[in-house]
Amino acid sequence: MKKTIFRSAVFSSVSWLSCVSAVSAEFQNVATTRESADLPTADFLNRALHYTNVGIALVFILFLLLMLASGIEFLMAGGDEISLQKAHRMWRIASLGITSTLIGYIVVNLIKFFL
Repeated sequence: MKKTIFRSAVFSSVSWLSCVSAVSAEFQNVATTRESADLPTADFLNRALHYTNVGIALVFILFLLLMLASGIEFLMAGGDEISLQKAHRMWRIASLGITSTLIGYIVVNLIKFFL
């Protein structure tokens, strides 16, 4: 009894995996039918949006480094009010920058999705 349950479980999982691979193969065939080389404007926009994503990623890394620097400034302040205010200002700018770059990334990828 246990062997038949095991065999049926293995068979059903293998058949499920073959269905998933067939669906993904069909999806890949549909995705490759639309060539952007036929549309030079779409190719230009795809490249521009790709470079925009790279730029957004670089700005995001810059704001992450600023967030790290503000944390170090908080640790090194030692109770000094001026240093604490400076660190708080840096943290606020970094958090606004991270938020705006994430929103920009979402908007750019939505534009890319609908093109």
